[in-house]
Amino acid sequence: MPGSTRAFATTEAPTRAVARRPNRGPGRLTAAFTTAGGAAGLVLTLALFAIAGLADVVAPTDPFASVGRPLSSPSRLHTLGTDDLGQSDRWRVTARAASTI
Repeated sequence: MPGSTRAFATTEAPTRAVARRPNRGPGRLTAAFTTAGGAAGLVLTLALFAIAGLADVVAPTDPFASVGRPLSSPSRLHTLGTDDLGQSDRWRVTARAASTI
């Protein structure tokens, strides 16, 4: 019949697709130890947690105190230099890491 939306009957049973989980190889934690990028990421993450945990030891002074000349380059005391207000960038980054984590 023209314009009809009736389905035609078939004699074959419909096949059902079975969803399979692809083999992803080693677990994610194992990949962190076996690839160079994973190991580097793991080391950086652990370093960030260590710095955040030891923030009072690493940066013992007020992170917002003016401690040097404004916009000075990195030195032994201020390893990341200072900003335009003379605040140590390393101390501020350390304080922010501790409050973030």
